[in-house]
Amino acid sequence: MRQISFFVEGVPVTKGSKTMIRTKDGKYRMVEAGNLKKRNRLKEWMKKVQWQASITIDEPFCGPVALEATFFLEKGKTVKRDLPHVKPDLDKLMRAIGDAMQSIAYKDDSCLTDLTLRKRYAGELGAGCFITIRE
Repeated sequence: MRQISFFVEGVPVTKGSKTMIRTKDGKYRMVEAGNLKKRNRLKEWMKKVQWQASITIDEPFCGPVALEATFFLEKGKTVKRDLPHVKPDLDKLMRAIGDAMQSIAYKDDSCLTDLTLRKRYAGELGAGCFITIRE
């Protein structure tokens, strides 16, 4: 059974809903919801995930794939809780990871049959996401 693990450094960003915008020429197109700054942060995060996946994974997994992801979030100075049971939403964090690794780790994110997801506060490694993929 093939298994690959890697860490992506940086603040994890959610991939949420889509919204329709009107372009200067009067046409409409779908974009990620949120302001331009948030969309740019998402694009940069997904590029980091893609880059780290591409240098770690030789060839995409075939067939069903199990993915485990632990998101490490920055902890505010005044935060007392042990676990980050606040925003960002875990499923939206996963959406960004799942879409970013398409064609690199697997053919399509529909190949994912098992997901194990966690949110934790960052420790010595800093903010990021630790990902394990296995057949």
